[in-house]
Amino acid sequence: MGQIENGEGEICMKGRGTFVGYLKNKNETLKTIDCEGYVHSGDTGRLDEKGYLHISGRIKEIIKTSGGEIVAPIYLEEKFLNICKVCSYILVVGDMRKYISALIFLKANEKGELEGDAIEHMKTHGSECRTV
Repeated sequence: MGQIENGEGEICMKGRGTFVGYLKNKNETLKTIDCEGYVHSGDTGRLDEKGYLHISGRIKEIIKTSGGEIVAPIYLEEKFLNICKVCSYILVVGDMRKYISALIFLKANEKGELEGDAIEHMKTHGSECRTV
């Protein structure tokens, strides 16, 4: 975690499964990976007493696509959550990408199984339900 304030800071990570750098673009790579090899996500969060990461927000609340379009992800996330009652969380991403994407979490119980409303919604809308 980057600069920690009140237990929260920027989420930073490193390892073989993370971003290795921009192809032939050292300046952009240096903006993203620090001198210790950590990738700065641009998201804020905290680690709890058990070591679980809780994502709390973004450092900046604006996404600019590679085409120059400015998007407020919080607006899209709130709209989506108001429409999709079986979703517990959504994370919109796409800074400096060609398109906006979203990671969507369905409501589930402590075992990771879909809850009743989510299962019924998926069945009535023609989707197959399963957990992995």
